[in-house]
Amino acid sequence: MINSNYKNSYYISQNAVSKPNFKGSSKDTSSNQANNEGLSSGAKWGIGLGLVALASVGVYLATKKKPDSKQVSEAIKHFSPAKNIDEAKNYAKKELGVEYVDDNLANLDMMNTVNEWIHKEKIYRKNETPNAVLFSKEERIDSPLGLIDEIEFNGNKFNCLKINVNFVEKFDDFLNQAYEHRLKQFIKKNDKNKYELINPEHSNYNLNKLIEKMNAHNEKSSYKEKMEIFNGISEAITYFNKIGKGEKATMSSFSHEDAFIHEIGHLLHSKKYKHYNDSAERKAIFKEFIDNKTHIAEEVSEYAKNSPLEFVAETYKKIRKGETLSDDVKKLYKEYDGPGGFPDEIPNIIYKEKPQNDKSWLIGAALLGSV
Repeated sequence: MINSNYKNSYYISQNAVSKPNFKGSSKDTSSNQANNEGLSSGAKWGIGLGLVALASVGVYLATKKKPDSKQVSEAIKHFSPAKNIDEAKNYAKKELGVEYVDDNLANLDMMNTVNEWIHKEKIYRKNETPNAVLFSKEERIDSPLGLIDEIEFNGNKFNCLKINVNFVEKFDDFLNQAYEHRLKQFIKKNDKNKYELINPEHSNYNLNKLIEKMNAHNEKSSYKEKMEIFNGISEAITYFNKIGKGEKATMSSFSHEDAFIHEIGHLLHSKKYKHYNDSAERKAIFKEFIDNKTHIAEEVSEYAKNSPLEFVAETYKKIRKGETLSDDVKKLYKEYDGPGGFPDEIPNIIYKEKPQNDKSWLIGAALLGSV
């Protein structure tokens, strides 16, 4: 029997985005910085500097303390997908310390993805992770996963990652819902039923990548591909809301891991923030946030405006992605006892995907980067 206290789930609300104001739009031309004929002198300098930076990263990695080999076996330094469900369950329990408390609704693709997420956090990030996974069918199809603060299973207590199978099985419905309620003011369907931007001035690399993935989606799309689209839509909503308010905006990068990293932010936050769970002061803190702090939270994302807890989880995700935060965001994150960054063994470097036709991308990969 499972007893749970289910508080945090990551979702895309159905509220419409702000009315568009095209005067505040900005165009990202990063994908056109180099032509197809050859490298400019600037691009060559970029590659040279990128190689130097990559070499510096190599020296850093070689000299920093590595994980104890007794704690991290050779078998799990590099994740290998399981070949069947039993193998996935045994790997999770033996190597990751994770219990699948109910896998009747799971499929192998989902389990391998979840195991890989947890593997990266435990082995490379050395972060605390959920130690149980539960697959369920939730009514909301726009909420793919969430964190259960505590469940009881077979006499033991767990922090549990809850995976919504309905999000996967009804993904086409989710995509249509997101389009109708959140994206339709900026994205349209053409006569071939393919998504495209209404205003080309809003075009940028990450948005074009999202639209491409939305159009490529089909019945064979993997769990990773569906999660990547979900996380991309979340970033697009924030981007479009800023444009709708007449602000200059750039859409953030996204990957299939973003929502999971958001939940890791919740888990780490719950260990140190005294008002994370119900307390006498919590109601007043939340009200003060809604009344006076949402203008800061919306710098991070639209979803961050929901509560101090969601603000922290969303900001943690941005920190993990290497994004620049304003002083106001940093101050508020500290006020709510937001969790810190990475352990000393792992450098805070995020590798960005190579933009098409941009041959000077190496310096960006070396200095910024998303693992």
